[in-house]
Amino acid sequence: MMSLIYILIDFENVQPAAEDMSLIRGADYRVRLFHGPNQNRFDAAMVKALQPLGSQLEYIQGERRGKNALDFHIAFYLGRLVEACKVSGSENDKTAVFVIVSKDVGFDALLDPVRALGHRASRTPTIADALAFVKSKDFGTTVESVGKAAAPAKPRAAKTVIPKTPAAPSVKKAVKSATSASPKAAKPDPYQRTLTHLQDHPNNRPSKTTTLERHLVTFLGKGTTQQAVRKVIDKLQADGVIVVNGDKIAYNFQDK
Repeated sequence: MMSLIYILIDFENVQPAAEDMSLIRGADYRVRLFHGPNQNRFDAAMVKALQPLGSQLEYIQGERRGKNALDFHIAFYLGRLVEACKVSGSENDKTAVFVIVSKDVGFDALLDPVRALGHRASRTPTIADALAFVKSKDFGTTVESVGKAAAPAKPRAAKTVIPKTPAAPSVKKAVKSATSASPKAAKPDPYQRTLTHLQDHPNNRPSKTTTLERHLVTFLGKGTTQQAVRKVIDKLQADGVIVVNGDKIAYNFQDK
């Protein structure tokens, strides 16, 4: 059996169609539908789509009205789920997958520490995107379209980066170095892997240095130290790949 998959739906923010909800099928899914105090009725089509989930589905109503009230409820519930997985004796629980279905980007920062604990986690705007993320091998930030998440990877030639700033020569040189590694090498070094990853995933680039550090600890894998991550970030900055202003990061990739 694969890991349990928790889908937390922000029903105040998005109201999935019944046909989307009918896509959620499988013994490993756990659906939590969070709705506001004024959302007490669901149409017949929605009820029929949810009924086959049985005990895998739980309705959770927020009692308070007001901006962000339900968001805080979802955040609290997610924390309880993660803690329960942490103390569980089941290895499947320890590596549970968490997806928040909402268009509210405020949830993105909430998921960083969840991924740092070893869980796959993401926020997606639709149920279809959530299921595409579950089937993908992405560790997660957001999946903003089914096409991006579900399309198979296509072979591509090494890219030549056209930089946006005067730091162009350094960025071009850094990318060329990362993409021309010897095919006999068993594994690219952390800097090369990071450079290629950031170039190929423009929608998932962290906007702050603290977030980038946590992201790289997860991306580079088990055994990666904060010191190693710091060296990678320092080299990215030295090569002109990133520009740091306070805790904010600007990237010098010419995205296509």
